[in-house]
Amino acid sequence: MKPAYMPQSTSTGSKTIDVESPAHRAKLIAQMGLAMLYSSLQHKEWPTDYFYGLLLGLLARAQMIDELQHVFTVVMPAAMSSVPADILNPLLYETGPLVWVTAIQAMSNNSKFDLAKQWFDEYRADVLPKLCEQSSSFAKRWSKLSGQSRLAILAEPYYAAAQITRPLNTDGTSPTPWYNLQQVEWLLELDQLREQDKLTRPFEGVIPLLQVFTHTDEYLNVDKAEALIKNVGLPYSDTKEPQVTQPENYFKLAWCYRMMVDGHLNMFLQQKKKLGTAFKTDSGVAKTKERIIFWFKKLDPVRTKALQEISEDDPRISFTKEQLIMIHKLFK
Repeated sequence: MKPAYMPQSTSTGSKTIDVESPAHRAKLIAQMGLAMLYSSLQHKEWPTDYFYGLLLGLLARAQMIDELQHVFTVVMPAAMSSVPADILNPLLYETGPLVWVTAIQAMSNNSKFDLAKQWFDEYRADVLPKLCEQSSSFAKRWSKLSGQSRLAILAEPYYAAAQITRPLNTDGTSPTPWYNLQQVEWLLELDQLREQDKLTRPFEGVIPLLQVFTHTDEYLNVDKAEALIKNVGLPYSDTKEPQVTQPENYFKLAWCYRMMVDGHLNMFLQQKKKLGTAFKTDSGVAKTKERIIFWFKKLDPVRTKALQEISEDDPRISFTKEQLIMIHKLFK
């Protein structure tokens, strides 16, 4: 499967891609990646797994899912098996877990759940045991990382498979419920498999699990959410020895803290509905109020830093007017 056409710039005065449509731009860039791939293979220049990871990401962004599937299942395995044994830096030519993350996530994001599950099962059964060996290329390439950090990287495909968020409605509104319950239950199953396989939960697994424990009716559990987030600290750039449970930027940290506020707010509303007038003197309600205030205060400075990283405010770290009114009442 070769590129359908050679990408060309529409600008006569620049070599950069100059198109108005983001979707068209993404497709052009992905086509450039495919052209580079096939040209390299034609000249016996072997792409590394880093290149394949970038290319699969470009194809996913361009919604070129058939091309992605073909590259991942046909082109890449054949090319990797043809790499000469005496090539310089041979460790760069074996497929690592991050390439599997990109491929599996692309299938899941496009509702190809059967294929996402098939690829995850293949990763867990065939690829993971080899990567766990001390003599593997993965172990050698990431030898400077701690053992826990390596185990966290190996676990990232476990959280790429399930896509819990349902697509938006045709009018752009969020569906009710916003989540796919079957995918939520699969995510929880995958987290258990990760623990069973004695891998470390990466930060990439914290966010979807927090979404489940703070925003779903069936699995609302603020105690589990508190246990999840207790080891999440400052972004990597603020620490000398980063832990595997830390986000790489303030936005993701703010998103976690915002979900904690939401989770306790949802619990507060449940308690209010269940207890009626008795909720005013209930000790459990008092604790919930304390945690709402605690996480709201913790979020504020992190959100300020997060807004410096993004061009505009994001609903994932912001509150509705109704939520703010409810929270401010708790401070009185």
